Amino acid sequence: MQMLFQWDMSQQFPEKLEITFWKSAKAAAQTRTFANQLFEGAAHDATALDELISKYAVNWRLDRMAAIDRAILRLAMHEMRATDTPVKVVINQARDVLSLGPYVYFPTGTYNQNQSLNLGANRWQFLLQLAYIKHFAGNWAWDNIADVAFSTNNSQANSLGQSSSKRPRYEFQEYLRYNVTPTTTIGGGFGYVLGGRDSLAGQLQPDMQHELYTRLSLTQFVGKSWQIQGELGRDISASQGFKEDLRINLRLAKLF
Repeated sequence: MQMLFQWDMSQQFPEKLEITFWKSAKAAAQTRTFANQLFEGAAHDATALDELISKYAVNWRLDRMAAIDRAILRLAMHEMRATDTPVKVVINQARDVLSLGPYVYFPTGTYNQNQSLNLGANRWQFLLQLAYIKHFAGNWAWDNIADVAFSTNNSQANSLGQSSSKRPRYEFQEYLRYNVTPTTTIGGGFGYVLGGRDSLAGQLQPDMQHELYTRLSLTQFVGKSWQIQGELGRDISASQGFKEDLRINLRLAKLF
């Protein structure tokens, strides 16, 4: 991106600019080759990329954009068009991200009101997540995530047919990630869970959650839309619930 910015400002031949740039910049041979390919491709296709950017940049002319913004958009558009790098990865690398996302969890598993332990919850859950991802120092990113979860009532909470409700549950997560390659990421961090207190037949229960945990993760994209993630973690402290000495999660996700 720095080379593309310099090219936009000076209009030097890409090959000459690369020689000058790598005299001071440091990177592994594989990273340098990949960066040169992206830079040369974006510079070569700049006219076509500018037409595409102008088409969607409503009420904002290309020549009014800051040179750094033009470089980011050109490079991101070229990488999405000319490489196998997943779109999600390109967007994450291009700029800092602020997102707000809703999630809906519907009841699954078996539920029997006459049993004290059930696999199913017999209630819907609605989760709202706010995330801010800050990129810095090249391949590093800092994830700041806050969730709030709301649950519907369970109208058959026990053998007496009593109804239970759950107060909102809050979760805060801080993660540091490093992009080993454009498609491989390692990370680690902490999380804290608070709330989720139950009420049975109108009476609050002494079961408010307080949980502090740590996680390590490895994420790998396979192609442009499939993601495999492995996660290893443990609880540092937990009240009103089981304390996990070891957690292993495996996730396969399809991105649309």
